[in-house]
Amino acid sequence: MAVDAFKSLGTYEFLSSAGIEPDESKTYSLDELTSAIQSTHGFVPAFDCKKGSLNAIYYYFNLKGTVMDGTLVPIDAPKGGSCPSNGIKYPPKSG
Repeated sequence: MAVDAFKSLGTYEFLSSAGIEPDESKTYSLDELTSAIQSTHGFVPAFDCKKGSLNAIYYYFNLKGTVMDGTLVPIDAPKGGSCPSNGIKYPPKSG
């Protein structure tokens, strides 16, 4: 179930479709990131930053049914992450 959820979340594609690409110097606002994900995924995730750079994006789900045969239903993040409102870096992956 978790693997299927992960495969359905094309975060890079969600951001890229809004013109948000990894870059060493460009910065984005939290609103830009949120809008990009919400417009494609339909729900608002939580964005966590580390030293001003996007570090993780958390998607939230409710489970409908049982763990064995239930389905994951996406929901908006119950709380925001640690990213500031502006100046968020989205650097290319390294290593």
